[in-house]
Amino acid sequence: MSGLKKWFRENWVDIGAPKKGGGYEKCGRARADGSGRPYPKCVPAAKAASMSSSQRRSAVIRKRAAGNVGPKPTNVKTIKASEGKMLKGKQKKLDANKDGKISGDDFAMLRKNKDVRMQKKDAMGEAPEGMMGGGMYDQPMGMEKGGMSKRGIGAAIRGTTFKGVF
Repeated sequence: MSGLKKWFRENWVDIGAPKKGGGYEKCGRARADGSGRPYPKCVPAAKAASMSSSQRRSAVIRKRAAGNVGPKPTNVKTIKASEGKMLKGKQKKLDANKDGKISGDDFAMLRKNKDVRMQKKDAMGEAPEGMMGGGMYDQPMGMEKGGMSKRGIGAAIRGTTFKGVF
């Protein structure tokens, strides 16, 4: 279905006019002058259902603050750009300066903190993180997690070198 056909078939509602039983009033007003309803913020019903209450409230406030200057309606973004790009999951750990964005400053701060930790470990006589055990070379070959080698079917003979494919 093309864009304009889809647009006309969607159920557009006014998120600034909730009904008492749930849902929203249909979009539009008979007349702006005599209507008791304030300036509408219209979105498809599916979009309205996916928005949080604070996002709906914010969209209505911004739409009404923009007003209607001319004969055409004023378009206002439904979801602010900063609302849609929040940090998720472990991204929050990377935001060292807690400004809500991951930038070069955050990585510089993280590197500086890592250097400080390394210096403290050196001063205390511990091995730095890169030199600590737990690597793949600490156990004999073929004894990783469960005793079975995951390196392949054939076994290498000590003292021989691989010369290439026949």
